[in-house]
Amino acid sequence: MPLRGRVRRLKLSKAMQMAALLELMASRIRLCIINILARAGDAGLRTHQVWRAVQVLEEITQPTITYHLKLLKEAGIVRKEGAQYILNPDAVAELTEQVNISAGVRAAEKPK
Repeated sequence: MPLRGRVRRLKLSKAMQMAALLELMASRIRLCIINILARAGDAGLRTHQVWRAVQVLEEITQPTITYHLKLLKEAGIVRKEGAQYILNPDAVAELTEQVNISAGVRAAEKPK
């Protein structure tokens, strides 16, 4: 079934914003961090806990983890509460929605 007529036009400003965010997400370390924080839930994790979890997958230094957490925080993907880093579910939902819209996929409509 063709998508024509069902896909909203993507404005250049939004496309640029999405491209920057997707470029940020194109890091295996940051994707691992997001997955680790998603599994941690609302409790979040401290930097050294994230570092230890990533160390299982790839040898990496703690300052490198701190750098990646900083980038994710600046982008709004994670937030810091005290010493805990917590995944921002609203930012992840927005990213998912924007990617789906730009790809022509709409969320299932809710029954009335």
